[in-house]
This record gives sequence, C-alpha cells and structure tokens, in this order.
Amino acid sequence: MAFQPQQPALEPVTIWHNPACSKSCKALELLAGLGWVDIIVRLYLDDPPTADEIRQVLSRLKTADRPVSGPRGILRTGETPYAEQGLDRDDLSDDQLIEAMARYPIVLQRPIVICGDRATVGRPNYRALEVLRPSGELPPIHEVLKSRVKEEGI
Repeated sequence: MAFQPQQPALEPVTIWHNPACSKSCKALELLAGLGWVDIIVRLYLDDPPTADEIRQVLSRLKTADRPVSGPRGILRTGETPYAEQGLDRDDLSDDQLIEAMARYPIVLQRPIVICGDRATVGRPNYRALEVLRPSGELPPIHEVLKSRVKEEGI
C-alpha cells in the first residue's frame, strides 16, 4: 500500500528539478505519487535561482539528521564549473559561493524541495518528504519508504 500521510501539505511544494538527474526524477515521482501534493516544478538549469533565492533556501534547509552548513552543504563538487571557477578555495566567502551558484546552477545539489518555510535536498529521494511535516522530521513510515526505494528503485 502506498504511503498516504493523514494531513496534506497546505502549501504547494516546489522542486528545483533537473530532468537529466535520476535522483531528481525519482524524488519528483515520489511526491507526485502521493496524489494530493500540489507541485511546482522549476527547471533550475533553464530558470536559475537568484542569489537571494539561494539564500532563502539556505535559511530554510532543515533536515532531521543532516545539518547543512552553509552554501558548501549544497555544492556539487564533481561538476566542471566547480573546478573551473575555483569553488574549492577556502578563502571564498559564503556570498561569493552563493553568487557562483546563481551564475552556474549546475553546481547546486539536486533536487532541492521547498514547502513554505522548509527546504531539503532530496537525496536520497525519500528526503523530499521532509518538507511535508512542520517539524522537518520524516513521517513515521520513512523506514518503509527507505526499504521500498532500495528494493524497487524508486
């Protein structure tokens, strides 16, 4: 039986989505599969977030067991612009990193899922559900979902 929380999210869920990323696709599929979540899909490579939007997301990032420590916590270090732009340098300020993310959105971790004052990185994909609870904690069924994600590849 599919996971169906008792209370739907009161606000739409926005996902910064890259359709070429299997993890992003799986997180979107998981959210859409709930059937009651209004989803706004932002193709962030075509419609990059501004530096201010990235700052807002950083202020909203809350996870049950994985604290995100500033912009480095949502940087993809294996992307070409990360190396080309020297984003690994320790002397870069948070503002400089955020500006670089706005210029080169491919370096943003994906998918980023936002609902109201909550945001999370949907890796693994069941983490996308964290934004559906005000506490930021996963619903009690998360262990079942983890198992399903591993077994069924969703």
